[in-house]
Amino acid sequence: MTPKQLWIRARYATFTPQNVALFTSAMNTQTMVVNPAPLTNVPKRIDIKQAFDLVPDTEAFAISETRTYDRLLDAFKQGRMDWVQDNIQTLIAGGKMTVATAQALAALMSQTEPDPNRPALILASPAQLAGHGLILCDEVEAALL
Repeated sequence: MTPKQLWIRARYATFTPQNVALFTSAMNTQTMVVNPAPLTNVPKRIDIKQAFDLVPDTEAFAISETRTYDRLLDAFKQGRMDWVQDNIQTLIAGGKMTVATAQALAALMSQTEPDPNRPALILASPAQLAGHGLILCDEVEAALL
């Protein structure tokens, strides 16, 4: 017997009334439930102000005079920290930013936060929550044989 069939049997044994069509419908009916997926951390969204608060005034002025400044603004707006890192390397190589400032920015950009896009509630059926997807009447009947 498959895990799905074992699950169907166990659930059906406690289902009242014992009717295949009603059971199948109940196991496939979606309701709002607490999201069972684990909460994960994602890179923290950082805006340009947070970053430039870490940059000394003399470096900020030197950076603002470069084309890299516009690329940095775009990278921050798009949340592309990989582009920010590339541009920081360019600024270090050009003598516009110190390694210490780059390290402070790297620490800021390495921060994480709980995923703000993870819904606390989701629509799911008992069958979906058990990892079985959609249950068919034929599957229920076969599991009960």
